[in-house]
Amino acid sequence: MGKNALAYLLSIPALAIFAYGAFTKLSFWLSGPADAEALDDTPLGLRGAWRAVASVIFSRRVFRIAADIFLDAILGRRLFRLSKARWTIHALMLYGFLALLLGDVAATWLSFKGEYIKDDPALALLFEFGGLSIIVGVTLAIGRRLFLREERLRGVAGDYGAPALMALVVATGYLTEAFRLLAEEVPAAAAKYSFAGSALAGVIGSPGTDWVFAHDSMWLLHAILSFAFIAYIPYGKFFHFMVAPLVAGMNAAGER
Repeated sequence: MGKNALAYLLSIPALAIFAYGAFTKLSFWLSGPADAEALDDTPLGLRGAWRAVASVIFSRRVFRIAADIFLDAILGRRLFRLSKARWTIHALMLYGFLALLLGDVAATWLSFKGEYIKDDPALALLFEFGGLSIIVGVTLAIGRRLFLREERLRGVAGDYGAPALMALVVATGYLTEAFRLLAEEVPAAAAKYSFAGSALAGVIGSPGTDWVFAHDSMWLLHAILSFAFIAYIPYGKFFHFMVAPLVAGMNAAGER
């Protein structure tokens, strides 16, 4: 079975589990005003926010409301005002995640068109910087929980599940790329854009190793962890991490 077919096969249960979890959690949040206690900075609750947006979507205020949602959901304006440290961690993890997601979508689309180039500079840099952004964000998030003595930061072991799994996805991604560079003997001129993977390949590279087998094995582990992370998102704090800024932006609509 080819890697593309195996990836599609793994994606089916992962996306099904994700969809069920997301539907269940959103249904609970939309069920009543208790939402305010479920998410930070959401005094109106999700249901109230949706009604507020619906009431203005065709009004003259729509562009102003759209700007509020963009500033709060994408740029994190409210979180920045509340805590620059939290905003920095949030931005590193969220934008890193979105960069990897965008890269995967672009690579998949180009593969369907038969135009995908493994060592494309733009995609390589997108993956490299996206991964590094996540690694830094996860490190800061875990460090903040471990070393800052704030009551609100004292969580349970499950609070570390999503960041740890995300870090494993990125780490195995770098190893997969390093093994690929070694297996395919990619020239330095082409490999330089995958600077982290290339540097790692330079450290671990040794003659006599079956790098093709190593790459295939690491690719499989990376794929399993990636789809496990997707499936886990609605059941951990990362879903709150993704949705809360959007809700804050929607609440800005209700306050207009």
